[in-house]
Amino acid sequence: MKMKIFGIGLSRTGTSSLTLALDQLGFKAVHFPCDEATQIELGTFISSPQDMLRLSILDSYDALTDTPVCCMYKALDEGYLDSKFILTVREKQSWLRSCQHLWERRLHRSLAGMPDVPFRRYITLINETVYSTDMFNEKTFSAVYDAYVADALRYFANRRRDLLVLDICAGAGWNELCEFLEIKQNVRSVFPHCKYPDFRQPLPA
Repeated sequence: MKMKIFGIGLSRTGTSSLTLALDQLGFKAVHFPCDEATQIELGTFISSPQDMLRLSILDSYDALTDTPVCCMYKALDEGYLDSKFILTVREKQSWLRSCQHLWERRLHRSLAGMPDVPFRRYITLINETVYSTDMFNEKTFSAVYDAYVADALRYFANRRRDLLVLDICAGAGWNELCEFLEIKQNVRSVFPHCKYPDFRQPLPA
């Protein structure tokens, strides 16, 4: 069984790009896991947190990324020993502009047109858990970014082999990722770059 890999970066820090990169390296990766089982399991966890968490989707997949993982990465760490965690980061002002664009010009418009009410509630639950709001607010998002990154760094302070801080937007890519995962770099393509998130997710086979 391959190691489990968790991308614990916030929205708009390169989580989609990381997901594609992991896929190219041979890991079955899901960006923003939102299958029915995960919606139920994460919703239950948020309403009644536990120290350890295991997810049904990880019976079929090797890696999960994006904000659903941000809500539960510490419990997943307890549930999946010897896992690897990747904290994608980004220059904060650039990150804030990107988040504002996503929330104000794309996210709310997309959600308004979605007939899937449970899915809309799932996204709202995650945003309120991670950002304490479902609407973009520069001051709130800025404070959340600082606190979240600092907390993740504290959590893994004595476990450098388990955490990679990856700034894809600043040019980090294959070298850092492959060295961290201790696999041979055999990818000749440029590191993936995704401009916008894609909420269409495959279900476990």
